[in-house]
Amino acid sequence: MAVSTPSIGTTLACATASPATYDASGYGALTFTDIGKVASISARGDSHAEITPPADLATGRITPRKGAVNGGNIEVTIHTESYADAGQDLIRTAAAAINDDAILSFEETDRAGNIRYFEGEVHSYQFIEASESSYAGVSFGILVHTAIVVDEA
Repeated sequence: MAVSTPSIGTTLACATASPATYDASGYGALTFTDIGKVASISARGDSHAEITPPADLATGRITPRKGAVNGGNIEVTIHTESYADAGQDLIRTAAAAINDDAILSFEETDRAGNIRYFEGEVHSYQFIEASESSYAGVSFGILVHTAIVVDEA
């Protein structure tokens, strides 16, 4: 029986360069910098726009189809902001950029050594809510520009 694997041990890293090819070998040739103190990474993967034609007059049935692909927005939370963390520095710099300098390559590695690669634009670097039971962290988004490439261990 398969047992679910916890996410503990997952790391996220980024690189300022784009891969020569958008496959595991292209991404694998890049030099990635770990982003420290990542607390969570939201759901990720492509979603499709829905194409909804008019209903079939004879049956009254609408048959929607999948349309354009969107990599979506990944939300990342960091539980302790650090100005001494090189990966967090790259994220802050990219989030402040207005042009292609906001685009980074990403490498997510799970505890089994499986790697997910993608490229995206960093945006919305924000301090998380402050309350009596919260931690002093930050969050940011990644607008995903490419398909996620999986390199299994």
